[in-house]
Amino acid sequence: PHMLLIIQDIVFPLMSYSEQDAELWDTDPYEYIRIKFDIFEDFVSPVTAAQTLLHSACKKRKEMLQKTMDLLLQIIQTPGSSASQKDGALHMIGTMADILLKKPVYKED
Repeated sequence: PHMLLIIQDIVFPLMSYSEQDAELWDTDPYEYIRIKFDIFEDFVSPVTAAQTLLHSACKKRKEMLQKTMDLLLQIIQTPGSSASQKDGALHMIGTMADILLKKPVYKED
């Protein structure tokens, strides 16, 4: 019953573009790319762990995919959402892409 709160309050912020990301990009774009796309970093990255949790929860838990998509669509469609929030929502949708493409509801859209 608490999974949606975990996704909303823990997974979503981890998968959003942060102030630290923006600062690193501005000061050293090469380092930013190295950190974000380093294969070895994936083993210890909280973002990778958040992606795995999100994917597993939406694939295996009943109604979790629909509730998560409702949350993400609300963020994307709200005019007051920041670019960072929209980036996080799109990142999460991309993480679930293989699951979404198997569902007729989302496959058409």
